[in-house]
Amino acid sequence: MSEFTEVYKIDELKDGTIKAVNVGGRQIPLARVGDKYYAVDNLCPHMNGNLSEGKLEGTVVTCPLHGSQFDISNGRGVRWLKGGLCRS
Repeated sequence: MSEFTEVYKIDELKDGTIKAVNVGGRQIPLARVGDKYYAVDNLCPHMNGNLSEGKLEGTVVTCPLHGSQFDISNGRGVRWLKGGLCRS
């Protein structure tokens, strides 16, 4: 993506929240943790759950469909399928 797309003003996204935004026809979860902002793919790689509807704890988002967890600061899997470790 080579152009800037404004989706939120800094003060519109509260600390500790994750919201889906539409960017170029794609739903992207935008999260704020402290004074840092993160954007990742919205679909969980297992069952295509919308991560923007998941629970955000620190920089870890939990898939609302089956509980897999991903660190939005680096995109890595933290836990896979409700308790198993993710191999990423």
